[in-house]
Amino acid sequence: RRLDKAKKTSKNEIEYFKNATEYLSQKEFNKATSQIKEYQSRIDYSSLPYHDNAKIKNPEVSIIIVAYNTNKELVKCIKSVLQNNVRDYEIIVVDNGGNDKVLFELLELPIKYIRTPINFTPSEGRNIGVHFSKGKIVAFLDDDALVPANYIESIIQAFLTYDIVGFRGKVLPKTKSKNNQLAEHYNLGEVPIPASINTEGNSAFLREKYLNVGGMNPLLFGGEGMELSYRMAKINSMNSTIYWPKTIIYHDFAKTNDKLSKKSARHELMHSYTVHLHTDIFSYYNSLTKYSFSDELKKTGEEYLIKKREKPYNSYEQLNTHGKKNIVMFWYQNDWGLYGRRNEMLAKTLVKNNEINKVVHIEPPINIESLHTNEVKSFDANIEVNKKRSKVFIDNEVITYTPTYSGELTKEKVDEIFRGITQLLTNEGIEDYILWLYPPHFMSRYAILNFSKKARMIVSDIVDDHRLYAADQASL
Repeated sequence: RRLDKAKKTSKNEIEYFKNATEYLSQKEFNKATSQIKEYQSRIDYSSLPYHDNAKIKNPEVSIIIVAYNTNKELVKCIKSVLQNNVRDYEIIVVDNGGNDKVLFELLELPIKYIRTPINFTPSEGRNIGVHFSKGKIVAFLDDDALVPANYIESIIQAFLTYDIVGFRGKVLPKTKSKNNQLAEHYNLGEVPIPASINTEGNSAFLREKYLNVGGMNPLLFGGEGMELSYRMAKINSMNSTIYWPKTIIYHDFAKTNDKLSKKSARHELMHSYTVHLHTDIFSYYNSLTKYSFSDELKKTGEEYLIKKREKPYNSYEQLNTHGKKNIVMFWYQNDWGLYGRRNEMLAKTLVKNNEINKVVHIEPPINIESLHTNEVKSFDANIEVNKKRSKVFIDNEVITYTPTYSGELTKEKVDEIFRGITQLLTNEGIEDYILWLYPPHFMSRYAILNFSKKARMIVSDIVDDHRLYAADQASL
């Protein structure tokens, strides 16, 4: 597999970056600053080679992972994000090098992959990722971290609840490494409070606000989030960045003592350079840090100092869809993707309409035991398609879901099936919709009983079907 063709990045541009890092290591801060400004004025991120295998073309959130020499850990990180229960996101991997062992695996994943000519700092890698991003929100994730299934949903929730430009989340230990005890700033409790961004690998920003301040300082590798927060506070407000405990990642502070030693030395250098750039930066930092130590101050921070949105929204979809319609289609046959049925073609056409937000297609419930019988292999439900059963998958932007059950289909199991469908709609931010029914299925009446109250309209689709008695039955 080849990466998409791109112009070669000039060696001169890279030399400016290398010179800047060398001057920084020698504590010649003025020369380092001068060289990095030359680099920034010349670098063209668009010239970097990339491979775009992302499935979502208009994401709301861009998850940016800057990776260096993590290989299998990187793949695990990406796959944990892919298990999330929100679909409007993209994953961007900026490869700073050392991941060739898993290159082909990376290129097969539904991600946007960018390859850098040298090992840039994570800060500059994030700037590159933002350049290639399309989401209104950009979130940065450590390359060896793992995330829970509500990771993206929690990011969205923060910006829905508070009038902020960015936040840092909570970091919990990935392993039992003793060094994790040193990272007291990773977990600040359960209350949102004003904070600088000092866990860059679990942070998120409004993309426009991030670009307005010029992104992260490319030279910083340690403290870059705090320096960015400082500049954001100058333009916005002291409390425009916060600690948001609902966004959780699992990550270790430093796996070995050698890494811990190098990290400490690096942070000491970055501390000196940051003070050189902004002499009052730690006055800003200390004014926010006080909220971390007192439960009373934490309460004050959340209730009085963090500005909430004047018009709260129940879901991110309501914020962005501006009256677009959702359509929920109920069961036709268990053969999506096989024969191009009328319902499938209709769903794929509807979702392309500018007035439509989301189309969800619910397939008939299928018995798990029957998947392994000759009976199933011989009828429409092809065994290859059945591998997807009980999963939510996206086909040309249509969300398709097949509930499963075991044993006899009792009333309790029917109720459980509909609870699962209700949860799916909640996860997708769908609160009202057009209910689109194919009445011949014997369970259509249950769909009406469970979902008609929130439906703005019910469509009964009986085209090319002579079994009208079933439609009468379903109509109650």
